[in-house]
Amino acid sequence: MKPIFWITGLATLVLGATAVNAGSTSSFYIRGDVGGALSPHSSYEDIDPTGSGQSIGSALIEGDNGSSIIFDAGVGYRISPAFRVDGTFGYAPSLGFSGNSNDPTNPFSFSADVRPLIGMVNGYVDIAGLMPGKFGIFQPFLLGGVGVSINRFSGGSVAGPGFTQSVSDNTNTAFAWGVGAGVGIPINDNVTIDLTYKYLDLGEVKGGDLVADPVLGPVSIAGIENHLQLHTIMLGLRFAW
Repeated sequence: MKPIFWITGLATLVLGATAVNAGSTSSFYIRGDVGGALSPHSSYEDIDPTGSGQSIGSALIEGDNGSSIIFDAGVGYRISPAFRVDGTFGYAPSLGFSGNSNDPTNPFSFSADVRPLIGMVNGYVDIAGLMPGKFGIFQPFLLGGVGVSINRFSGGSVAGPGFTQSVSDNTNTAFAWGVGAGVGIPINDNVTIDLTYKYLDLGEVKGGDLVADPVLGPVSIAGIENHLQLHTIMLGLRFAW
């Protein structure tokens, strides 16, 4: 589903929630979360598959970005019992792409480390705020967010029959968005435990524009890119005041 549909739907719920609860008490909070991130199947492709700087042409490098622990922390504001917003910074330190060329005439394996640093502005609809008393101690919520991801590519390595090459490091910034759902369990008036699933689309990860070959030396290329997506499960704490 396109992100605009998620964001439009969330905005509709948010406006309704805010209108219903316009007279409620607001509060600031800080949050911290830790969990796991898993990437689905993806592929690297040539940025300029037909130009003079092509490296793999029309071929794809099929694989995935593996898994990683993921952290985030942020500051938020509760507008009403049913709506809150926050800003978060997250980091997944140990993702790594591993895959193989799908071109049978040029078989090789490829690996690279991927390190996204993620900044998001998130909106939440707390369903228990719309239906007080319906869920007991549980506080289910929906969320959506937009932001940027600073994607670090490093350690790119190519290995094929009779050759090895390395791809230069690179860092690029990409548009990021996410949607998800979770449940909060209040410990007291100020502390809540959150369990959250979130899908993150972190945009393109781009390799560097140099390939180092033991025989040919450094060769300029247009580069390769991969669309980074993550499924995350996180456990966190919110401290309100």
